[in-house]
Amino acid sequence: MATITRREADGIILLRFDQTGRSVNVLSADVWRELEAELTEIAHEPPLRGVLLASGKPHMFFAGADLHELLPLVGNEKAVREHMALGARVLRLIESLPCATVAMIEGAALGGGLELALACDYRVMALTPQLKVGFPEISLGLIPGWGGTQRLSRLIGVEETISRLLSGLPYTEEDLPNEYLADELAPVEEMLTIATQLLDVGETDDLRQIKRDPVGEDMLPAKDYLDATREMLNTLNPELLPAGLEMVRVVMEGALMPLDKALELETVAFSRLMGTETARIRIQRFFDERKKS
Repeated sequence: MATITRREADGIILLRFDQTGRSVNVLSADVWRELEAELTEIAHEPPLRGVLLASGKPHMFFAGADLHELLPLVGNEKAVREHMALGARVLRLIESLPCATVAMIEGAALGGGLELALACDYRVMALTPQLKVGFPEISLGLIPGWGGTQRLSRLIGVEETISRLLSGLPYTEEDLPNEYLADELAPVEEMLTIATQLLDVGETDDLRQIKRDPVGEDMLPAKDYLDATREMLNTLNPELLPAGLEMVRVVMEGALMPLDKALELETVAFSRLMGTETARIRIQRFFDERKKS
């Protein structure tokens, strides 16, 4: 069944996600295909003021990738790469639209959900106790696989990105994201008005160029940051260390590359980690714990 409802008014298209039969939205292959179809149609329409992405679920933008689809692919690197390529293609389509885009996040945007938001030009986040924005992939022995390691570092810098990825800790109402990740923090009832205003700021080309380029010199790590990184890695459960090392490597090396090359680096690393027994065990454990709760 259709997940996305589309509403258009005053040159603005609002795409609202609400997966039938699920308490949360997850990025399944069907959702990616549906979004791709919508965006392809939008790309060929007359000039628009912009596109807004929002959720129909209370306190939930997206919970992340559909792990039910990923689990059977563990150990098949080729299948993993093909599966991830669909989402990667859609995110690049968002970044190539001839109009500005805004992700309206009320509640949680985790993993792939945050990666979807990072592909947009702007992010408006509701300032509520339910705010929860981050990348928990380390707990599964994985790294983000839809560009999260690269788009995040271009917004908030290499040091903060590595710290967040290794800890898996989300931004919350008590630990707010900075202005480059959350362009606006607002009450829920003001989000639509603020998102609409952002469409007319006119900085889209500059924002997209920042993401396409290597990380800016002022956002690269300090010379002594490797020592801090080693300390963070030493705190990880030993079975999660391979994922932690890949996170550091991919962020550090990708920071020096144009986005296209950096995304390839991330994809290869993600696919390799998806071939590990740790990933299989951790994903299955996640499902088992969900059943108990």
